[in-house]
Amino acid sequence: MILRSFNLISSMDPGPVFPGKRKNFRRMIASAPVLWHDCIVQFQPHGRKEVPMKFSLTPLPGRLLALALCFCFALSLAPALQAAAQPFSDVPADSFAYEDILFLREQGITQGIGNNEYGTYLTFKRCDFVLMLGRLMGWDLSQTPKASDVPQDHYAAGAVAAAEAHGLTESTGSYSFRPDDAITREEMAVMLVRALGISSQAESSLAALSLGNPFRDLSPTQNPDTFYGVRIAYDLGIIQGQTTETPTTFDPKGTATREQTAAMMMRFYRVSQTDLSELHGFYAISSYSQKDKISSLTSMTTGWSRMEYGETGPWLNTTSAGSNDWAVPAGSQEIVDLAKESQVSLLLGVYLDLSQTYEGNTQASLILSEENREAAVQAIVDFLRENPSYQGVTIDFEGFVSESYKAPFTAFLTLLRQELNENGSYLLYCALPPMENYQGYDWRAIGDIVDKVILMAHDYDPNTLPDYLQTDIPQTPLAPFNKVYQALLQITDEQTGVRDKSKVLLAISFGTTRWEYTDTTFSSSAKTSSYEAIRNRLQSGSSEYYFDESSQSPYLYYYDDSDGTCNVVWYENADSVQMKCTLAWAFGIGGVSLWRLGLVPDEDGLHLNVWESIENEF
Repeated sequence: MILRSFNLISSMDPGPVFPGKRKNFRRMIASAPVLWHDCIVQFQPHGRKEVPMKFSLTPLPGRLLALALCFCFALSLAPALQAAAQPFSDVPADSFAYEDILFLREQGITQGIGNNEYGTYLTFKRCDFVLMLGRLMGWDLSQTPKASDVPQDHYAAGAVAAAEAHGLTESTGSYSFRPDDAITREEMAVMLVRALGISSQAESSLAALSLGNPFRDLSPTQNPDTFYGVRIAYDLGIIQGQTTETPTTFDPKGTATREQTAAMMMRFYRVSQTDLSELHGFYAISSYSQKDKISSLTSMTTGWSRMEYGETGPWLNTTSAGSNDWAVPAGSQEIVDLAKESQVSLLLGVYLDLSQTYEGNTQASLILSEENREAAVQAIVDFLRENPSYQGVTIDFEGFVSESYKAPFTAFLTLLRQELNENGSYLLYCALPPMENYQGYDWRAIGDIVDKVILMAHDYDPNTLPDYLQTDIPQTPLAPFNKVYQALLQITDEQTGVRDKSKVLLAISFGTTRWEYTDTTFSSSAKTSSYEAIRNRLQSGSSEYYFDESSQSPYLYYYDDSDGTCNVVWYENADSVQMKCTLAWAFGIGGVSLWRLGLVPDEDGLHLNVWESIENEF
């Protein structure tokens, strides 16, 4: 287990440094550096970076700065931009990287090797690679590196220091960076993945999964330090194989030309530019305390109905009858009105749990029978007709483990889609569990039918640990990096996943899991802690805070004087949520979905500024 510990009270350490922690990482990268008297001036939504500056400017807030500067200096910068936009003389017009190299020159990321030449077929030195990457990322290039072979006056010294700071290379002690060595293909791939904020420990956690190997000349055994970084770069489309065969070859130890490097750099750039366009949230049990957050959402699902199969057949239960937790609450109209005023698309959540019985009837009959499917669809349509404030419905039918449910459930959604279209322009969302343990969902077909798929890649933590030996802390992160990665990889698979990736929303759940034990006993059943209790313990200093690098998940350890127990609490915080958002846009999906309002931490400091972290992505 790889972890780090913090004293939150004395240091308030903000946690790991990675690009996603900056306000709107992708927009920052997208801001255009302009060549000005051999300087790179980086316009950013929240300021600027200059390397170096030969003049001073009074900062203006936010995007106003970029707009003001662009307007004031448009004429004076025009000649420089026109010169920079001219193609290099040694880049053929039919080069596969022609447009990429031209773009990098236009943006001031590269100036070539002199004499209007780019050095198309030359190899790329390690120092030049991190310099180009540092400029593209808008990193601070003014610091001094720790590398023993990169003197402070080296032209790429600041870029090497930035690479150290962002985890691309060594960051502690003196080491050799080898600045003049030609960078290998595997080194480039790994550095680009680290630039996304994905640590080596998180990469290595993929070893616990059965993902297969897309390469013939690369393996965890032969390339233990780089395989998973290269694998991630391949999965995200940052790198490509050298053949169209499967598995392909990568030539990990080979060196890339400057032409190939530009193409790889631009693929990375395009991945980092992917926007998360939709922030969806559930309003359900005890959500009222965060009703003010509704205006921040794009769409919202109310968890106010349960589909049941009773003695009279399928019916939509929106009351508390039958101990229904998914009932329309008193005062619901206030929430409906808030969504309307905020122009947030409002959907009715329809929940069904196959494992439950109502009035002595199992729920399987509701899906397996064509007659019952028709009745269930009609009940949903009737509700929408009677409640015109709703723009659609979110189907959350859970427990379809067996493949026998795949065709009937697809038929249900097909019929529902048809009826929704005939009765108005209604939205249809569908919440789906990860493919790993559930064979009753046809992701490909469902993705073609619905408007959005909510991927419930959470709740991986077990409810019991009967075999726990108390040799280490219970390892039960709620949504570990490798599991979320696997779920996203599967749902975006070109052959079996959702065809349109922009339809996919990654669900982030804000549950907690707490384990109690003493020197001689262990409570094998999981308990929970509220986020208020977590905050209070962090503020009081009565707990130790850890962040597990492998799972990218936080947990607390504390001793409870009241009952003499040791406690470990796994939960979500700003850092873990930020990594999930990073994976979401890196895989190119449409957004995230929050379960649920009322639970999302919204505190200053203590790594609990989760809502702020999420809003920075939109």
